[in-house]
Amino acid sequence: MRLWLVILASTVGCTGCTSASLNRQTLAQAASTEDLRYKEVLDGLAAVANDPATLPAYASVYSGTAQVTDTEQMISTTMWQYAKGMGPQSGFASQAGNPQFTRAVALNWALDPIVVPEKLEAIRAACRWVLYGPGHLSEDGLSLLESPDQAPTPGRHFGVADRLARMPPGWLHVGALKDVPARACYKGHCGATWVWITPEGLEGLADFTIVVQDIARVNSNSPTLFAVPLPTSVVRVVTDTWDDVGPCGNPGAISVLLTVDPMHRPVPPNPYYPLRVDNVSTESHFTSKISAASVTP
Repeated sequence: MRLWLVILASTVGCTGCTSASLNRQTLAQAASTEDLRYKEVLDGLAAVANDPATLPAYASVYSGTAQVTDTEQMISTTMWQYAKGMGPQSGFASQAGNPQFTRAVALNWALDPIVVPEKLEAIRAACRWVLYGPGHLSEDGLSLLESPDQAPTPGRHFGVADRLARMPPGWLHVGALKDVPARACYKGHCGATWVWITPEGLEGLADFTIVVQDIARVNSNSPTLFAVPLPTSVVRVVTDTWDDVGPCGNPGAISVLLTVDPMHRPVPPNPYYPLRVDNVSTESHFTSKISAASVTP
């Protein structure tokens, strides 16, 4: 009876242990987003430093789950002995209890890999800005990073150029593996090219990670991001006339209809608006999940 009371007390106590373990695992999982984002950003910078034509990969985190499962099992074995001629010594011999406790921990992140072309190009342009400076960007790449006010031409403008210009200088280091100091707190590489951050450059890494996250998470069809062409008008232009009077008593004429913008420049009658199927949050059609199981404590 005393054994069963001990087992019952242990079972009741494990309920609180499960909650405490879930709290610890959830906090540890939330803290891992910092390393995950920094690693993605540094690997992207290393890829562009190794080959400026490379498209860096980035997948933003938008949800996660932490699950702790405790399993308790009690196996009891009772032995009865009977031997001929033993008389009153026959009967109950022994009873053994074998309790088993197991814990399974599953931590999951749901990721949104970037699939919109303009976002991929904007992230590459931001990496080139940090590595080589804004003077090495193409006109299209710089236009993607500027705001619609800075680049009023139709298209998508992510508005991060001012933030990139305000970043502290010298926060990122590029070189070979032999150049990486022991005090580097974050590092990444692509081929033989390495990039790293020392403690003095953490502010720059954090600022650049926010820039990349901003590009990745904004809705690419947002009216504050996508500069739609100005409204158009239709005008009739006479191209030819003749003196013969028509059935209505008016001189003959040939005219065409033109679609013009507010500056009276001809534009296509049916302009193309490149709307995108964006993968933002739970509306994602392209979701990859990374599952990690920790060692049973």
